Amino acid sequence: KKKVKFADSLGFDLASVKHYSAAEEPHIPPKPRPVGGPAVRPQPAVLAPGFAQPGEADSFLERVRLHKVCLERIDTSHLDIRGLVRVWDVSYKKEVTIRYTFNNWLSFIDTPARYIPRSERDAQTDQFAFTLCIPPFIEKGSSVHFAICFRTEKDEFWDNNNGQNYTVRHQGPPM
Repeated sequence: KKKVKFADSLGFDLASVKHYSAAEEPHIPPKPRPVGGPAVRPQPAVLAPGFAQPGEADSFLERVRLHKVCLERIDTSHLDIRGLVRVWDVSYKKEVTIRYTFNNWLSFIDTPARYIPRSERDAQTDQFAFTLCIPPFIEKGSSVHFAICFRTEKDEFWDNNNGQNYTVRHQGPPM
């Protein structure tokens, strides 16, 4: 059985009221500081790919033709990893997903890539774009690993950097 006790029955006030004057300005410190130490400002992460940009290779389109899916390139910031994926046009209905992890595959996140309508590129491939969100306090030396899945109505194809996964490392704040 539970009991409910009110503050006034225990000798406490039910409310605390503080009156402020319009002439008084509240004291607000310019920058919050951790107790017992100087102010620490987190620095943004510098994320560096552990691989060459696949789309720059002369054999890139041949690799897409053979494997049906290939990472084309990525760009990194301290907030995210943005990338382009190229797939061989084997089916009208297709889906591209990026599977990524921050803890060496103890857990992972699947995020969909979005189709980019054709422009002047070749008619045999389609392009998809993705964004992977990075935690704000990723630790120096930690890595983000990812692989790409391309699904059609009948098949599933993976690009995992020839079994090594694509890896982007946190290298600390810029100097």
